[in-house]
Amino acid sequence: MAMPLGISVMSGKGGTGKTLIALNLAFELARRGVKVALLDADISNANLLTLANYDGESTSVTFTTDHRIVPATITFDNIQLEVCSVEMLAGSRGVAKPGEQSAAMIQELIKYTAWKSDYIIVDAPAGYYDIHKSVIASFDSSYLGTLIVTQPAHSKDLIRVLDLHSLNEIPVIGCIENMSSFICDNCKTEHFIYGASSTEEIASNYGIEFFGSIPLMMGVREMLNAGKPAIIDEEYRAPIVRAADAALKAKPRKPGFLEKAIESITDSLKNSLMKAAVEVLVLAKRTVPIADIQRQFNFPGGRVIHLRLTDRSLERPVVDLFLTLKDGALKVLDKTAEPDVTIVMYYKALIWAILKRRPTERGYEYYDFLTAYLNDEARVYGKRESWENMRAWYVLQVVLERLRQYQPAQLESILGVLA
Repeated sequence: MAMPLGISVMSGKGGTGKTLIALNLAFELARRGVKVALLDADISNANLLTLANYDGESTSVTFTTDHRIVPATITFDNIQLEVCSVEMLAGSRGVAKPGEQSAAMIQELIKYTAWKSDYIIVDAPAGYYDIHKSVIASFDSSYLGTLIVTQPAHSKDLIRVLDLHSLNEIPVIGCIENMSSFICDNCKTEHFIYGASSTEEIASNYGIEFFGSIPLMMGVREMLNAGKPAIIDEEYRAPIVRAADAALKAKPRKPGFLEKAIESITDSLKNSLMKAAVEVLVLAKRTVPIADIQRQFNFPGGRVIHLRLTDRSLERPVVDLFLTLKDGALKVLDKTAEPDVTIVMYYKALIWAILKRRPTERGYEYYDFLTAYLNDEARVYGKRESWENMRAWYVLQVVLERLRQYQPAQLESILGVLA
């Protein structure tokens, strides 16, 4: 069977009620006659089954003849959903796995569960990056997009989530604001207990559809206590209805970071990049006050920096350079030098960081060395303490940033075509 279409429901912080939104999005799609599955991707704090009033802890997991997990089934109001969670395997025991292994577990649950559904709604753990990229990569070309759940107090986290989706060219279905306000049952006054909302404005700035707000309601708590996980009130359900409409209209799309993970690295590109790198370093040697930068960072002379430029996977090398800053000069060494620090960087990320811009579908956006590092398009390794290794990284980026200040036209001429 082909991989079902994937939708990830995520938020930058915990406590937004995204599990409730994921569950209700699944119900809303199922009401349209779509076969829907739910996957709880929170390895450490799985709660989807509890919210769905399903006893996952005492459920025995069964397997198909080809050793795939058979998902459980929950039913509410004559609607059936397939569900799978690590809770079905671990029971009441806690699960403590590092990020990489957690991501691998989720990928296996996505790929090796015997789904019969058309759509999989993934209730993603709170956070931004590692596990989410693994979830999205599992769907490959069957990913529809992310539904982002936020609340008024989490505007900065919403911006961070949208930034990472933009940087990695991950499609976004839209955004729902949960717990937008509280309406008192007695006085009927609306209280904005989490502060004024900027969600709609932020979504608009990123070109993302805002589906609306859902208030904080005692009725939801009472509904869940009664074992009824679906929001019935049509007014409060409206944002979820709009999200379901958008999901049904969305077309599967391979996220950009997957399309570009392995690039075609030709000899011509390697030669062009090496030539450009040497020209930049020669320009820096002639122009930038290296001695001042060494003093600024108290950077010892003679340390060898291995700059490895790779494709986007950070695994396939394109160009290797060995550099040192000594006696106020920048020198290129031969490849027999033993490095003190290794900087692995996507070659285009280095160019974007120097030029301070990155091309996108909507034109150009700001990009710098910090962006590259935080978005895992640059990594730093070395023999010493991490702060010592990072100091070499800071020194190198300051050298290149100063070069941009002094020689912008020359840098544009050298690097513009490769950007």
